[in-house]
Amino acid sequence: MPEDYFIVARDHHREPCDPNQTLLLIVRLIDQVCAKMGIGLSNDPQIDLAATPEAQALGVGEIHLAQLEILLEDSMAMADQI
Repeated sequence: MPEDYFIVARDHHREPCDPNQTLLLIVRLIDQVCAKMGIGLSNDPQIDLAATPEAQALGVGEIHLAQLEILLEDSMAMADQI
């Protein structure tokens, strides 16, 4: 297994997060987006995604985060049709 994948599998719920691990930051941010949307085990609609350390480290702003939420909503709608 590539080391980057090992790091993500091992550390995606650990605090603090290594800001130099881009793939890890992406996975953690997506996990938080899913939590905000109620996708998965946790539900936290109050998460300010743009204020997360992951979004800050990746330079992801409100517009891209909103686009990501729309993409996930569309994907969930398509999955429901299958």
